[in-house]
Amino acid sequence: MIADVIPHRSFIETVFKIGSENGTIDGLSNHSDRKLRGGYYTPDSITEALAEWVALASPTRILEPSAGDGAFIQSLTTKLSQSARITAIELSREEAVSAKRRGNGQFEVFCGDFFSWYEANSPDQYFDVVIGNPPFIRYQDFPERHREVSFALMREIGLNPNRLTNAWAPFVAVGARALREGGLLAMVLPAELLQVGYAAELRKFLAGEFSDLKIVTFREIVFPKIQQETIIVLGVKGRCRNSEVSFIELDDASALTIGRLQRSSDHVNDLHHDKEKWLQYYLSSAELGLVREIEKSGAFRPLGEYADVDVGIVTGRNQFFVLSEDQVERMELGEW
Repeated sequence: MIADVIPHRSFIETVFKIGSENGTIDGLSNHSDRKLRGGYYTPDSITEALAEWVALASPTRILEPSAGDGAFIQSLTTKLSQSARITAIELSREEAVSAKRRGNGQFEVFCGDFFSWYEANSPDQYFDVVIGNPPFIRYQDFPERHREVSFALMREIGLNPNRLTNAWAPFVAVGARALREGGLLAMVLPAELLQVGYAAELRKFLAGEFSDLKIVTFREIVFPKIQQETIIVLGVKGRCRNSEVSFIELDDASALTIGRLQRSSDHVNDLHHDKEKWLQYYLSSAELGLVREIEKSGAFRPLGEYADVDVGIVTGRNQFFVLSEDQVERMELGEW
């Protein structure tokens, strides 16, 4: 049995203690709208492979900053020793209850906001592992009381979040900060990390904080209900000028195994993280070299020199722009 870790109650609404069979959670609304919560369950093939990958390092202090219904926790408790200490945080009351039940009594769930918990406990350089699937919540849906704390923590790290920053970004940055030297990062993230402008600073930050980064991508959608392309980022913390970043491309989540994670990567490129997007890991060394030669030649100019580029009109009228399942079947469009 591991020791209790009890933060200030003003920040964490309720703590589930180890061994407690029943518990009530007060002061926290039930976030039933999954879209607004950004909560989508991680497939077992991913939680099992990542839990096995981190277990190889025999960690004793593990942080799960967005526990959800406890999918990662369940996989971890089957792979780690009884002495391992798992700290899990989950905002949703319903999900926290589920996570508690799936953890087999080897940890405790703090029900509340991860960033407020972090502020109260300040666990810099503390954990051996940070693992999970942080929520995907756009700026306008990210509750201000949580957003303000998370963005303040990002600014302390030296990052500059803006009105495009998604909720998953501070989870990654703050989670990385909580790792000790040599600690492991294992996170399921949107493929946005590879190329969006608001994540440029985060890409550079990760390249400087982790001596070794491995990016796993999938040809098939992992979460079909949200049509969000997903990647996995694995890292070994160790500050460096430019980390060694490797790239693995798999067909789907079922192809992710510990054996595949231990084999050599499909592509390894030495990118300039201050200006090159991680999408360029899809390129071979020869292709990347050609792109750089073209850029240096001056034969092409940025589109921004000829036109203003901005966000287009978004109507939100999905019933017009998005086909229903009946329409897809009637017009035989399933293949597309």
